[in-house]
Amino acid sequence: IGAVRGQNSVQNAGAVDNGSASLVPIQTSSLLGTPAALSHLLVATSPDGRPVYLGDFATVERRVQSPTSLVRVNSEQAVILVIEMQEGRNLVNFGVALREKLAEVRRTLPSDVRIDAIADQPTAVAHRMRDFGSEFLITLGAVLLVTVLLLPLRIAAIAAVAIPVTVAITVGILAVLGIELNQVTFAGLVVALGIVVDDAIVVADNYVEKLDHGVSPAEAALRAPTEIAAPVLAATLTIVVSFVPLAFLPGSSGEFMRSMSYTVTTALLVSFAVAMLLTPILALMFARTGLHAAAPLAAAPLAPEPMTPLGRIRRFSPLDAMQFAYERAMRVAVSHKRLTIVGAVLAFVAGVGLMSAVPYRFFPMNERSQFVIDLWMPAGTRFAGTRQCGGWKQNSKPRTACKVWPRLSARARRDSITA
Repeated sequence: IGAVRGQNSVQNAGAVDNGSASLVPIQTSSLLGTPAALSHLLVATSPDGRPVYLGDFATVERRVQSPTSLVRVNSEQAVILVIEMQEGRNLVNFGVALREKLAEVRRTLPSDVRIDAIADQPTAVAHRMRDFGSEFLITLGAVLLVTVLLLPLRIAAIAAVAIPVTVAITVGILAVLGIELNQVTFAGLVVALGIVVDDAIVVADNYVEKLDHGVSPAEAALRAPTEIAAPVLAATLTIVVSFVPLAFLPGSSGEFMRSMSYTVTTALLVSFAVAMLLTPILALMFARTGLHAAAPLAAAPLAPEPMTPLGRIRRFSPLDAMQFAYERAMRVAVSHKRLTIVGAVLAFVAGVGLMSAVPYRFFPMNERSQFVIDLWMPAGTRFAGTRQCGGWKQNSKPRTACKVWPRLSARARRDSITA
């Protein structure tokens, strides 16, 4: 090997000055230009003084070097080109620009050369974002519908305004913090949608309660948020603390889930600020009277008017039914305190016990329509043997040393041998 390397090395042969700004290098050809020249290469000398040539103990022939890797797309030999986006860019816009550029390149290619997309991540992300957008709108509509059905219309309208305002402010804060909108942040917004309206509902309900007790609208708007600020903030921070550990998960899982923690935390804190600042103003502007007229303090209580069946139907609401059921349940629970506590403890123990029987996974299975098959061959296996075992040749049967599996069709297959 040393003799071959020494005879076939190319050294710097100098350069010619042609009078321009650069020099023209002189390139010399190697001494071993043909197989015959390599066969007559002197590599050693025998003990009796006779020369030993490479052709005396080796066969020298010209052939193509055995490949160490091979790429096929739809059973056709191909070359894979990976194009990645720079960090901080919009992947969907990147995909649009890339497709336009590839369309220009395709017009310059020969007729027997084409460009196919194997893994189009921008298109997959665009479809997923549209799906998340529709799910987000459905969730938003469901929250608004439930709020309107269970609460009086004025209270529901005032509280529902907090949802789009909170979402808009949250998205703006995430943009300032450099957190991109992706599947995880959208999932965080969907999770927080049903929670962000709670603070506004509590403040609006307390405001109407003040009006029912004869408090002026201006004073009610001032007292409604201040009286319940501490418990509402405590409830909000309790939920925030439950999502904070996601920001400290190690490894790739933590990097993936960190944006959800930031999104939910930001949305809940913004919803508290909106409930304390915006909701009282909206209530003062659009709800000047309470749900029930305040009776004068000196007036004697009046006997209730008889209620007709039609009047009962008109006054019935889902909220009244829930209130009635809740009051009955509370009466039973309070009258049987020990039984209620024992039932709660048993329910907790049963829940903990059932957790071990329920399969769980931190991340769901990948939904991409791709999969990877690793084929490990014994050390020293030639590349042709790997191809035959993998079924790369048309109408080829796996060797007996290979495990036979059903033939699988793949969009792209790649095999390689590493030393």
